[in-house]
Amino acid sequence: MRIIVTVLVALMLAGASLSADDVHVMSAGAVEPGLVRAAAAFESATGHRVIIRFGTGPQLSARLQANEDADVLIAPAGVMTTAAGLGRIDQATRAAVGRVGVGIVLRASADPVDVDTPEALRAALLEAATVVFNRASTGQYIERLIERLGVAAEVQGKAVRTDTGEAVMERIASGAGREIGFGAITEIRMLASMGIRLAGPLPAAVQNFTTYDVAALTASRAPAAGAALIAYLRGDEGQRELQAGGVEPAR
Repeated sequence: MRIIVTVLVALMLAGASLSADDVHVMSAGAVEPGLVRAAAAFESATGHRVIIRFGTGPQLSARLQANEDADVLIAPAGVMTTAAGLGRIDQATRAAVGRVGVGIVLRASADPVDVDTPEALRAALLEAATVVFNRASTGQYIERLIERLGVAAEVQGKAVRTDTGEAVMERIASGAGREIGFGAITEIRMLASMGIRLAGPLPAAVQNFTTYDVAALTASRAPAAGAALIAYLRGDEGQRELQAGGVEPAR
């Protein structure tokens, strides 16, 4: 299968170089560090220009329902299901391109927090003055995890929910007490310059990976260029760029 994908990428890139187009991508924000790298490499190889508009899962679903134009969609399964139900994606082009885990974020100047085990994470949640997470797929999982750890009642009064992962980082960076936040590991690393740091990934026993799929949109205005980008992201070169940006291979 890998050989077939590699050959397909080579053929598509060769054809793409003859006619450059703009490829509009609607993408989940968690894959941004890897996708930006892959898009830049794809542009250099083909001459196409990749224009990406990032958003959370709920934002992407709303854009799809509003019939926003794009050529390629990169999103978690729930959004893909919405897109398929609306007839917005070509299901034959859908494929997994990577996955992203959840991490714990602290203010850069905050004292270290032990989050290596579920028990340690539970204690950290109880000790925190504020617990920050978003309303997107990552935050929805954290909400369930807090219940699973048996601290929902204790966390409820000190939980702060945001619309985006970046807003989580902003809230943590602007804090002054014992705040703890949760977000995609890729976003935490990408936004470290805001004054935050990755305390660690969720403990392995409770880690949650969100898998991201790619698909062509049925109303694409640049279907050939979109197909070339999809093939590139699935191929060896695209996967290397995605992984260099922190997006793990899909399993």
